[in-house]
Amino acid sequence: MTKVFKILLFISLFHLTLFASGMKVITWEFANEPPTSFEKDGEYVGFGIEIIKNIQSKMPQYKHQLRMAGNYKRLAKEVRDGSLTCAINLFKTKHRLEYMHFSKVPMFSSFDLQIVLRKSTFDDLGKPEKISLKQLLDMKNLKFGTSIGRTYSKNIRNILKEYEGSTNIFSYAQSNVASSLLKMLVRNRFDYMFLYPEEAFYLSKNIDKANELVTVPIKEIGSFSHTWAVCSKNEDGKIVASEITNILQELRKEKKYMNYYVNVISDNLHEYYREHFQNTFLEIYED
Repeated sequence: MTKVFKILLFISLFHLTLFASGMKVITWEFANEPPTSFEKDGEYVGFGIEIIKNIQSKMPQYKHQLRMAGNYKRLAKEVRDGSLTCAINLFKTKHRLEYMHFSKVPMFSSFDLQIVLRKSTFDDLGKPEKISLKQLLDMKNLKFGTSIGRTYSKNIRNILKEYEGSTNIFSYAQSNVASSLLKMLVRNRFDYMFLYPEEAFYLSKNIDKANELVTVPIKEIGSFSHTWAVCSKNEDGKIVASEITNILQELRKEKKYMNYYVNVISDNLHEYYREHFQNTFLEIYED
């Protein structure tokens, strides 16, 4: 290697170092929420992490770092206080709009809370696309299992209050309640319970006969929720949120993007979800 070439190489590396040191850093926050985003064997995994990495690959003008915030309360605080902090999977609220820039298109579309039941019960009910919680609770031959202390939406709380004291409602308080309840459901200790479909999929992976479980939307509540990417409420955050919007508009058209969620829900929901994704989710754009 000639002396001149070494000098030119050194100058080039020096300029690259200067350029890199001047790059702005985006800290990407995410909650511990399998199968969307979580830590496994010392690595951050989940389809939410895959999407973050896809976005990062299209933003080479920034440095990127990942950080697990644990829960959404902590995550929201980090976005609010960070100089350039972005996060995934947040619901849009009036309060959050005060201290976050939101992407103009949603990042995820997922089912709301659903009824989990055995396939045999699902078949006996006529394989419904949706189930009325009130009608289920009126069926005294079917037992409902729930966990003490877990909170639900106002609509669900009101229905449960209406049926408070019913002999077919059983409440449990124990560690790893959701996972324990699924095991009890498979063993016929009761007939149905509440979970989000992706939550049921993840928790049931290590349960025998998990393939015998089905989740079904609840008639009394909305079928879908949409969550968004957000960034700090400053000029840098505004610019990055706009760039994320443009990237998401391209990424979401890919079949694999829709299949991230399809792959973690029961078969009976696939067509229902695909129709919503194509006809509703991809059309949402909010300034």
